[in-house]
Amino acid sequence: MGRIPSTLGDAHDAVDWIPVDVAAQVMVELSFAHRDHESPANVACFNIVNPKTTSWRDLVGSVQDYYKSQGKSLELVPLDDWVDRLERVDVTKEQNVAQRFPALKLGDFFRGMSDHGSGGMSFAFETELAAKRSPTMSQLAAVDGRLMKKWLADWGF
Repeated sequence: MGRIPSTLGDAHDAVDWIPVDVAAQVMVELSFAHRDHESPANVACFNIVNPKTTSWRDLVGSVQDYYKSQGKSLELVPLDDWVDRLERVDVTKEQNVAQRFPALKLGDFFRGMSDHGSGGMSFAFETELAAKRSPTMSQLAAVDGRLMKKWLADWGF
């Protein structure tokens, strides 16, 4: 497609992602953390998201830089335009179109982001208790361009 959304919509622009190996470590730490009766049912619930967020707008330049280093350029476009173009990809033309455009598998999700981008509810997950109980979570840094480029390379994009 040669395009990338400039935003993920107002309601989804905060990037609170955690690498899966780090999320697994956080879950292990939380499962062994001492409980002091958080609820009447003695059930502890935690949100496993990065307590330190960044915005997609701050990361998109790193994504463009990564692709440029691979000899490809990505045009920055509004989310609605990107989703419209994704939906126009002809899936009947070639055999492995989903490999070329993995975002097709999440088309409905992206359309929902686009449809609700400016009117959707934005919220932040509560992470204070989880960060208090998990040393790994409390030391997390926000996703940065370096990590974004590493993920892109690991994913083979």
